[in-house]
Amino acid sequence: MRLFIFQIFQIFLNLFKKIIFRIDRFIQSKIDMLDKRNEKFNTTLNRIKRKFKNNNFKFTKKEIDLLENLWNENPNECPYPSSFYCDNAIKFNRKKNNDLTYKIPYSDFYKKKQKANGAYDDVVAIVSSFFNDITKKNILDVGFGSGACLEVFMEKYPDNNFYGIENSKSAVLKAQNNINAFYGDLEKPSKVIINLIKKTDIIISTQTFEHMERPENILHNLILYKKNSCVIFIFVPDGRYDNSLQHIHFWSKESWYLWINKNSSNRNFKLVYMDSENPSEKQHVGIIY
Repeated sequence: MRLFIFQIFQIFLNLFKKIIFRIDRFIQSKIDMLDKRNEKFNTTLNRIKRKFKNNNFKFTKKEIDLLENLWNENPNECPYPSSFYCDNAIKFNRKKNNDLTYKIPYSDFYKKKQKANGAYDDVVAIVSSFFNDITKKNILDVGFGSGACLEVFMEKYPDNNFYGIENSKSAVLKAQNNINAFYGDLEKPSKVIINLIKKTDIIISTQTFEHMERPENILHNLILYKKNSCVIFIFVPDGRYDNSLQHIHFWSKESWYLWINKNSSNRNFKLVYMDSENPSEKQHVGIIY
């Protein structure tokens, strides 16, 4: 009887060893596969970094897919051109770096993400609530970036004329297929930009003024050249929750009131607060009319 039990035990033991062996081989094969994937990933990522270093912005589909996946999982891990590696927000927002932003695919990924999560629906709602009717108006986006905000406006209110100003030539080139995009510096506006402001009915600027070194100069020129009936909407992050290393200005509710009051050139203004469960989406809105 004991011999029989011992033999049964040996059979189960051998079977258990075979199962463990196969599991070990399976796990090892998966580890090897992951190592190969990581090796390919790192090779592709290093190739992208070399391209950035050499200001080469021609990417293969494989490289763009890798960047988009990395962007969606953790944007902070995405590589930037070498000139972006600085801890100074003022340098980061200078024209040269701003232009590089739109040569790399991040602006495309960001636009898709913004439109998918309805980032600009509240912007459109606040602007539209100020008017009885939004048709046949000239709408100007100052610092349109990826163009996502204007595209949302165009989808909801197509019977208008849409324009955008950006100080990045790359952003203007990207956007020209969808909107009337203009390259310009609003601190020293050209005649073309001045004439554009003069004919505008609604001026919007979302998530832009916090990047500017001297936003009061921009607002001064917008107020100076706009027609009396034109309304300006400025959206900025709530500085009590905003921790972006790319931002120069961080306005609280109180400092936003003081800044608008000081720089609105004695025009009427209204302040609105856009609350959100996501702290990064809490915003102050300045409406000048």
